[in-house]
Amino acid sequence: MLRRLLAATAAITAGATRPAAAAPLPLLDETDPVAVSLGYVANAKRVDRRKYPAYDGRQTCASCALIAFGTAVRRPCTLFPGKVVLATGWCRSWQPKGRKA
Repeated sequence: MLRRLLAATAAITAGATRPAAAAPLPLLDETDPVAVSLGYVANAKRVDRRKYPAYDGRQTCASCALIAFGTAVRRPCTLFPGKVVLATGWCRSWQPKGRKA
């Protein structure tokens, strides 16, 4: 009985010290004031090329140095703390990978 009590206590303690899963970050809305100021679009195919002539058609958030490393479709970007952007997106702050921002 004592062994069971110790085992149960250990299991409860281990569960109590395990960090809770973090809630997923919200997706950046294109109407967010910071997103608007940076010309963010969730789909780079919709970039207004007259307004942003530096956009070359190959630039997306996935190829930007400011987005978190990985292959997920939604990833954090240093420009939008507390939110995630779509890898297919683009903004005028795009920086090529391998270059310090």
